[in-house]
Amino acid sequence: MEEESTLFTGDHVMGWSTTVIPAPDGNLSHYLSNLRRLLERSEMIYRPTHGPAIEDPLPFVNSLIEHREKRTTQIIAAINKKPKTIKELVNDMYSDVDESLHKAAGSSVYAHLLDLARIGVVSAEPDLDMDAEWKVK
Repeated sequence: MEEESTLFTGDHVMGWSTTVIPAPDGNLSHYLSNLRRLLERSEMIYRPTHGPAIEDPLPFVNSLIEHREKRTTQIIAAINKKPKTIKELVNDMYSDVDESLHKAAGSSVYAHLLDLARIGVVSAEPDLDMDAEWKVK
């Protein structure tokens, strides 16, 4: 049997779902940086903690990066029109997703917003928290 070139990815890369970046503890920049580091690796199969193996993983990792970048663009566009709360953003961006998943979606949106605040693109009133109203600077 030929030896497999395998990387165990834990929950960092899963074939059945995107990874939830739970803000404020999760850091979107670190997550994306680590995804980009995976693009430099040569393993042919990724084995996540949950779900099936991912064969031909590099295009898949690229799609995860593109997904997060698209979400960031969506968020900026939405709050560029007018300031919004995370709840409003989730209701707009995830209208096609079961409401039972909106809490996790809110955490993901919050991670994006914290990352954007860190680089000076957005601000929040009164504080950088889940209940704030977010706007583009």
